[in-house]
Order: sequence, then C-alpha cells, then structure tokens
Amino acid sequence: MRSHLVAVAAFALAFPRPTAAQPVSRFTRIADSSGPILDIIGVPTINSSGGVAFDAHLDSGGQAIFVGNGGPLTTIATTGTTFNNLVNPPAINDNGTVAFLAIMTAGGQGVFTGTGGPLTTIATTNPQINRFGTPSINAAGQVAYVAFPATGSNPQSVFRSDGATIADSNGTYVGGFDFRTSINSTGVVAFDGAYQAGSRTTVVTGSGGPLTTIADSQGPPIAPSLGGMTINSQGSVAFYAGLDAGGFGLFRGNGGPLTQIADTTGSYRTLETPSLNDNGLVLFYADLKPSGAVEGIFSGPDAIADRRIGTGDPLDGSTIQFLHMGSQSLNDAGSFAFAVGLSDGRLGVYRADLVAVPEPSTLVFCTLGGAALMMRRRAQLGSQRFQKY
Repeated sequence: MRSHLVAVAAFALAFPRPTAAQPVSRFTRIADSSGPILDIIGVPTINSSGGVAFDAHLDSGGQAIFVGNGGPLTTIATTGTTFNNLVNPPAINDNGTVAFLAIMTAGGQGVFTGTGGPLTTIATTNPQINRFGTPSINAAGQVAYVAFPATGSNPQSVFRSDGATIADSNGTYVGGFDFRTSINSTGVVAFDGAYQAGSRTTVVTGSGGPLTTIADSQGPPIAPSLGGMTINSQGSVAFYAGLDAGGFGLFRGNGGPLTQIADTTGSYRTLETPSLNDNGLVLFYADLKPSGAVEGIFSGPDAIADRRIGTGDPLDGSTIQFLHMGSQSLNDAGSFAFAVGLSDGRLGVYRADLVAVPEPSTLVFCTLGGAALMMRRRAQLGSQRFQKY
C-alpha cells in the first residue's frame, strides 16, 4: 500500500502548483433584440445583486427602461403618455430602485425613480431650471443630479435629493459642471467643474459641506480635459483625463496623490469612462492601436493580461462585433454589465460574473488523493474478506 501512495505523491509533484487560481467569466444574457426589443441605447448599469438596468428602443416604437437578472424583465418606465424621451443611462441601486432622467410629453424634464410600479418624482424643470444631468442613486435612495439654470443669473448646481446643495457655480466653479454625477453609499457626490481661472478644471467630491479636490488640471500630468468620474464607498474616485504630454489616461484618487491605471502611450488607442468598485477594481472600455483593431473591456495597463472580453470573442452562440460599458457597470462582486453587438445581428445586454477556477494541481491532488483512498479501502476490505473466510 505504501508503494501506491509514494507513486501517487511522486506523480502529483510532477505538476507544479500555480501561484493563484485564474478567474474566468460566466455570461448571462439579460436581454437581446430577438424579442420585443429593437436595440439597446447606450450603456447598462448594475447593482450588487447582479440586477442590470438599461434603456432600449422597442419593436413597437418608443423606448423603455428595463431591469433584468437573467429572467423576465421588469419595466420601469416607457415613453408615450408621460414621457417623450428617456435619457441614458438609468442608474440602479442595491434595492433595485432605478433613477433616470426623462423629457416629458407636456414639456420640460424631470428626474424620477421607480421599481416597476408608480414612479416617484425627484425634481422637475421650472422657471429657474430648464434641464438636468443624468442622475445617480445610492443604496439609501439618495439621488444626485446637476441642475442647469434657465437664465444666466441663476447658478448651475449639484443637488442631492434630501435637499442638500453639494456645490453651485456662484463661487469657485463659475464654469459650471458636467452632465453626470456619481454618489456613494455615504452620500458623497463626485462631479467635475471649472475653476474661475480660465480653463482650469477639477474632479471634486462633497456631501454638502467643504469640497475635496480629487484632481486638478493645473498640476501634472493632467491637461484641462478630465471627467467621467465614478466614486466608491471609501471615497476613491476613478476618472479619465487628458495628459500634458498628449493622449489620455485613467486615474484613481481620494484627495492625495493619484494612481494611474492606464494610458494611451502603449497599446490603447482610446480610453473611456472607468467603473470602480469598493474593492478598488477598475474596469474600462478601450480600443487598441491601430484604429479599429480590437475593442474590449480591460482592468489595467496591460492590454493582453488585463483583457476581460473583447471583439472576436465567442458569446451566446455568436461572436462579439462591438461592445460598451459605462461608469456604473461594475459591482462589488466583480460582475459587470455591458451592451454588445453580435455577428448574427443581435444587439444585447449581458452580465459577466467572475468564477474561480480550481488550481490544476489542486484537481490533481484531489483526484489522486481520492484514488489513493480507494486503493487503501480496497486493501482493507480484501484483508477483512481473507480473515472472514
């Protein structure tokens, strides 16, 4: 028996152990254009339980915002009686509440939330405000959004739905704010704005009191073009920025020194808005040099080692032709949602979930260990039979 175990151990040691198990993705179709959906508008967003919110054109005409998790879809809002247009992207929180911006049939705009039943109105345009930016929402149901004034005498403002004014353009940020915000679980809102001095721009966070500057185009290596931010629960913000040396980069920071995630000095030709989770993982869309070569979703500076999925990959019985994700397309479990066009003509929304693969050596040891136990058991049974008879 000992000789069998020695042979098993020697055989197993011939297989070197890798340093870590490599994760792979399991893909779930949330929706595609083979049913009542004509096409997907913009990018989807995702919550902690894998619920995905997205905006779509319908075969029957008009638009709808849906939420799905791999089964039947829940309709949040449709165009028609109340809404003339639904503005992408909708935002979804961990409780399944979706916040969205809509252009109303009767005129004006509004920010709304819903879960599939009656909608809640967060804000509507009035004589002082003539339009809004796309909202963001946290687990507590707080909604952040930018309001743009109807006249030049009124300031642009960043609001939170509990009544807090996060910032306005009466003081430092006379250039106003971008269209988007990002709010975290503690109610801190990230946004970008322009300082009084020329084209100086910043990425800033705040919750109704003093503001924290995350990045400033006045200092290297960032040029005046920056934005597309997303904030996590720890207050870290990921964003894209133009570089003083030319090209673009993705960065992460919380008010101190910045960490560079990726840039266009190597294989990447373009980089777009990153998505950041509470574990510090950053995912982003990029395409590679030369133009039109490959596009995909990546997690770091190495276009090969950090590639998650891209054009030419098989998916759902077809092949990916193009894909996209946004700033709220990644959750804390590492799952991400993306919109995709497939070679068979379908347009769809999918979720990728990370699945840990057992280490090869672990499988070998488990299999061979099981074989050794079986041999030992058989030897014991043989001995018992011999003694019995």
